[in-house]
Amino acid sequence: MPARALRRQILLSTTMIVGTLTGYGGRAYAACVNSGGSTYTCSDINGTQQNITVNNATVSTEAGFSVITPDPYGVNIDAYGDLSFTDANNSTLDAATAALRMNVKGDDGGTPGSITINTDGTLTGSEYGIAAYNAGTGAISITADGNVSATGLSSSGIMALNYGSNIIVATGTGTVQGNDSGISASNKGTGYTTVTVMGYVYGYPTGISAKNYADTTDLTVTTESGSKVRGDTAIYAANAGSGDLRIIAAGELIGSTGTGTIDARLTGTGNGYITTNGAVSGGRGIYTKSGASSGAWTIEANGDVTGTSTQGIFIDANAGASVTTAYGASVYGGIDGIAGGTQSGALSITAHGDVTGNTGGGIDVSIASATYGTNLSVTTGAGTTVSGGDTGILATNNGTGATTVTANGDITSGGNGILTQNYGTDSTVTIGAGSTVTAADAGIFSQNSGSGVQRIEVHGAVNSTSANGINAFNINGTELDIVTGAGSNV
Repeated sequence: MPARALRRQILLSTTMIVGTLTGYGGRAYAACVNSGGSTYTCSDINGTQQNITVNNATVSTEAGFSVITPDPYGVNIDAYGDLSFTDANNSTLDAATAALRMNVKGDDGGTPGSITINTDGTLTGSEYGIAAYNAGTGAISITADGNVSATGLSSSGIMALNYGSNIIVATGTGTVQGNDSGISASNKGTGYTTVTVMGYVYGYPTGISAKNYADTTDLTVTTESGSKVRGDTAIYAANAGSGDLRIIAAGELIGSTGTGTIDARLTGTGNGYITTNGAVSGGRGIYTKSGASSGAWTIEANGDVTGTSTQGIFIDANAGASVTTAYGASVYGGIDGIAGGTQSGALSITAHGDVTGNTGGGIDVSIASATYGTNLSVTTGAGTTVSGGDTGILATNNGTGATTVTANGDITSGGNGILTQNYGTDSTVTIGAGSTVTAADAGIFSQNSGSGVQRIEVHGAVNSTSANGINAFNINGTELDIVTGAGSNV
């Protein structure tokens, strides 16, 4: 007999014994019973599905309550209006499909249909630990401080699907896991979505999946310090609404073969913000993608970002992007360290930590649009090393603005050390004092096809093992300046 079936058989037998004993002066078998109006109280050990179908039901538990059943649901609350379930007694719910199912069919007259769940129990189902569906106009709010799991294929530990207003999902220090998503929050309503994680979330392919559809506003995913989120993709967040997309990751994020350990997508009109304070690792570390009408991306990496197969950080922006790495925070990519760019607007890369591209570029970024692109800047901090198997820094600006590369740390490369191509106005490359560029090909190869000044200024060292130290071209511009400062070495 399978272990899960045996466990249920034993617990059901225990339930029958308890039920028999209550006939001899013990407490009467209660389950989930009406305690007045639309209020229900759940108690005792139960072996069958508990159904509550009263509109605006308020359901709470007493100590010792549990449901372990082969039926589809442990507790099934299915009605109109404002539905709530509160368990502060560490109750166990274990069922064939979903441990806790709450389904709002719609509003109850003037009462918006909404769902509120507060539980610190252990909830286990084959398809869902918690399943919350809201067809009303209100919100879904889920607070799960215990362990929530779904054991079957294509399952989610916590699933929230809303056609009303907001979705709020918060987990405590327990574990939430599923074999599709650990947490799945889909907002097809008109409000915002927030997911906040304090403990462990595991899901394959996705740890946290959060989606805002067309008529929504903001989408925010937060992982607190000490948390861990794991999946092929740890966090998948997509906002098609009018608000911003924010990912604030203070915990550890671990991915494997997904598009990105953080996979963040804008298809609406808002901006995207990603801040990491913990380690991010996977086949690709951070991946962003924008739609044609979306805003700019801002990425702040305050912890290490590792992409073992492709890039550490990859940017696909529509209206500009800014990437900043903190002091001591490294970025590594199996191909490129930091790569991608923006279709239009400005692009800024500032690295205060080491950046490594194993076979490609350390930093390989570009502005695509010749009409709507503006300025491109790359700055590396003192004491850093940017290295690439092919290029240390590659900066291509097809826009109408200026290109600026400032290296205050070391650059090493199996190809060109710094390669810039500018089609806008001015092009400037500066090597700071104490910095060294070491390359197999040209130390600096800079071409300005724009309308302004091409300037290269060296206050450190530029070394090429097989080509020129500096190759500089100003094709359509006004002047070409090469300046070597005191103590420099080319």
